[in-house]
Parts: sequence; structure tokens; C-alpha cells
Amino acid sequence: MVPSLQQINLKNQTYQIETLPSEPALLAELIDLCHNDDATFEMFAEAIGRDPGLAIKILQVANSPLYRQWNDATDIRRFLIVLGLSNVRQIVITNAIQQFFAGFGRRFNAPLQFAWFRSLVCSSLAEILADFIGYDKPEEAFLTGLMHQVGQLLLLINHPQDYQPLLRRYYQTDDFRLLEKEKFGVDHCELGAALLETWKMDSFIADAVLFQHAPVEDLLSAPLLLKILAVAGSFSSQSPGKVNQSSL
Repeated sequence: MVPSLQQINLKNQTYQIETLPSEPALLAELIDLCHNDDATFEMFAEAIGRDPGLAIKILQVANSPLYRQWNDATDIRRFLIVLGLSNVRQIVITNAIQQFFAGFGRRFNAPLQFAWFRSLVCSSLAEILADFIGYDKPEEAFLTGLMHQVGQLLLLINHPQDYQPLLRRYYQTDDFRLLEKEKFGVDHCELGAALLETWKMDSFIADAVLFQHAPVEDLLSAPLLLKILAVAGSFSSQSPGKVNQSSL
């Protein structure tokens, strides 16, 4: 579970996190379940049952044409069995993080749209890479991709007036982190990793987020998850072909 932490102290600066949406608590619980080989359908059903929106999402997928032959099922656990744990893990994690982003409201609408887009692209690429190279936890790679720019949310929360204009320049520089460090003394990779460390996950996710832009030679002996995110992140951060920067 996420500790009842209200701030992160990093490089002699304090970053408030009590204004983060409440979803991280549920997200951390779901992460634990996704990494628990002994997790049962009953455990997932209990957690999902506490989030009506997530339960609805599960029912929508389970009632799609692919699973329609099971439409006589009447409880969440039954639907989870139909979907299979792999599909359930992706649904619950994606939905939880999507709510996490949406919790910031319309004040950061355009910047968050691009951050969410990059996160979705990165997560999909990371999972594909994980499957291709035989990494035994593709859902962990998927989650890492989704979380790889979460530090940007902390910067938006703590420096809304200064960071939002800076974020508009994301696709206009070779190393956006340098702009962040010049302005704030810290970059979103460091902040994201610091936040993930507070969640006490038994995973290299925080390290992968921290070192996602490390030089190739520095990653040669690194855990495989770090290499996966480095590759996926480099592709997902490319400027979309028809992005209108003025819309940001």
C-alpha cells in the first residue's frame, strides 16, 4: 500500500504530493496483486469491487462480442475468470492510471493529453518488446511504460505557472530534462522515481524510470526492465508527425 506520505524531499527541495488524486492507493494495491503469483480471482474481484468505474470497465470488456457467449455470468469473479488474469491486469492498471491522470482536471488539459499519449505508446511498446525478448513479466514492462513520465505530474502540481509553458517545448529540444534542471534543479525522471520509491514495490520500475535516458553503454549490464524502457521510451518520445505545437 502507498504510505501516508505528503511530500517528497529531493535535492533540498520539497514537492507536495498530498494533492495527487486518490487513485495511487488503489493502484498500488493492484500493482501488488499483479506481481503476486499467488493472487486469486477472488482477491482481484474484491479490489475491483471497491471501484464502480473499474467494475463497469471489466463488464464492458467481458460483454464484448469476443466473450458474448458468457453473458449469463452475474458476478465480477466470473467475468474475471472469463477474461483471464493477463487481460485483467492490463485493464485494471490502465484504468487506474487513466483515472490518475484525469484527476488533475481541465487546468492541465493539453499538456496531460500529450503526457498520457506518450505513456500509452510507451507502455504498448514496452510490452511488445518484453514479449519479443522473452521477459517473464510483460505486464510489469507495460506498467513501467505507463508510469515513465509520472514525474511531470508532480512538476505540474508544484510549479503550475512555470512548468506548463516549459512543457510546451517538450518536442522542441533534444533533451527536455536539461530545461527542467535549469529551471527547477531536478527533472521528471528523478521525481517520478522518487515517487515510485515511496510505493515500496518489489520491482526495478523506479530504477527504470530514473535511468530511462541513460546512455546505451551504461545499460549494458543493467536489469532487463531498464533496457526495455530505455528503448520504448526513446520511440514514444518522438514528436508526432502532425502535432500542432500551438495547440498546447
